[in-house]
Amino acid sequence: MSLNLQYIVKEGLLGLRRTRVATFVTVSTVAVTFAILGFFLLLTANVGQFVGFFQEKMRIDVFIDNSLSGPSTRMLEQQLLQCPGVKSVDFISSEKAMELFKHDFGEDPMEILGENPLPSSFHVYLKENYHSPKKAGHVVACLKSKSGVDDVIYHGRLFHLMHQYRRGLFIGTFVLFIIILMAALFLVSNTLRLTIHAQKEKIAIMELVGATPAFIRRPYLIQGILQGLMGGSISAMFIWITVSFIRVRFPTLLLVPFWVTVFPPALGVILGYIGSILSIRRFLNT
Repeated sequence: MSLNLQYIVKEGLLGLRRTRVATFVTVSTVAVTFAILGFFLLLTANVGQFVGFFQEKMRIDVFIDNSLSGPSTRMLEQQLLQCPGVKSVDFISSEKAMELFKHDFGEDPMEILGENPLPSSFHVYLKENYHSPKKAGHVVACLKSKSGVDDVIYHGRLFHLMHQYRRGLFIGTFVLFIIILMAALFLVSNTLRLTIHAQKEKIAIMELVGATPAFIRRPYLIQGILQGLMGGSISAMFIWITVSFIRVRFPTLLLVPFWVTVFPPALGVILGYIGSILSIRRFLNT
């Protein structure tokens, strides 16, 4: 390690020691805010996963004319698959529909009516980017236009609700992310600003003896990066411990993306760097 780098790292660490109280407050606050953000992102990821899973199971029921022959039914199935946005099509014969009815309701309509009143149908599942009400409506129009289709049952309100929930999750996550990002940046920047203000005479002397702005700035950059890294690492550790405890009790309850524990330290480093630059710019002509 060069003497220059040794000085930069040493001064950065000493800066943390000189402002222990301010550093403790900043690191603690960053850790708490990042932990809140991490848990919210974890909750959002799991709710989003649930909504996505539910959307995949949502379907459009296409009832067909029972007079269609086997080849005509298979031809209609291929035509339905050609509609934009259709992911898959499952054929449900009238006999299978009766079996499903008996299983779900425990009754046999044939005992009362003497015949099977349930028509054959297709369960149509949509591609992921066609779950919005507008695009699903286009698919329904395409399905209705096919010859041999008797009726199309489309739960438009349910599609609308799922789309709204997913959209609300995205907007809420984005807003909270920006708020916490600005709060953490404000904390790191102001802590370093107090540190630099207390050493403004030292900075002035270094400028007089010919130290470059970059040389003066680097120890404070190290200090800001370390503050952000420590706060982010503490929050990541807290999230990991909490999630591990929950998963011991409820193994399948939470989906834990890898980035949930990596994201806070990485974001802390970035914010620490940016906060350092913003705070020292006031004292240097750069």
